[in-house]
Amino acid sequence: MEVNMKKFFTLMGLFISVNVVAACPNIEDSLSVQVMDKNDVVRVCNDQYISYFSKEWKLPVAVVEKLERSDFKDVSERTNDFRLDPRIDYNYQISPKRYTKTGYDKGHLSASSNTSDVDTVSATYYMTNIVPQNPQLNRGTWKNMESFAKDLRKSNYHARYVISGIMFDDCKVTRRKGLPVPDQMFKVVAHDRISTVFLIDNVKPKSHNIMDYTSTLGVVNSRLCKVKIKFNME
Repeated sequence: MEVNMKKFFTLMGLFISVNVVAACPNIEDSLSVQVMDKNDVVRVCNDQYISYFSKEWKLPVAVVEKLERSDFKDVSERTNDFRLDPRIDYNYQISPKRYTKTGYDKGHLSASSNTSDVDTVSATYYMTNIVPQNPQLNRGTWKNMESFAKDLRKSNYHARYVISGIMFDDCKVTRRKGLPVPDQMFKVVAHDRISTVFLIDNVKPKSHNIMDYTSTLGVVNSRLCKVKIKFNME
């Protein structure tokens, strides 16, 4: 009987860990992500960001992250604890080990550097926030785009959140080295009822000047498949 009770509580613990989901932060204001493929895309909530995760692609399609100026005062070290998200069936996720010797970085959509709390930093290492990214892009121009959003938030109260995501040409998944590698990536910095939009190929960038990659919401939406970014009119 004692053994059975131990098994019971173990199973209960697993059940609780998988099904308890953090409340979604109220961060989508003038812009928000609208799910088009409701049979596939799952909304996964964290304290700092919301992931719109595709079970078919095994990747986040878009991530909305809040920017708090108070988080920028202290710098928390990277936790590097890349791991599967217990809230999504593991069969729908890509193991961190799959990235080994592929030549691709495990790229964040919600930046780990945008928060100083160790728990929220660690939460950005769930694979529901990670995509295969060209290393020169991830460590260079994409990082500069993240810094642009952070710097804008420091000087502009209304720059409160960022929407980042991925695209596949003609909505067809491209596999390289066994990974579904996005063809393009985008970042939308919302502020003052307008937005700054970046769109860049997932290859080694020709320029480190982020303004060479500005685009529009119309162009981004025309290439998105499973979600759209919509204006929320007052």
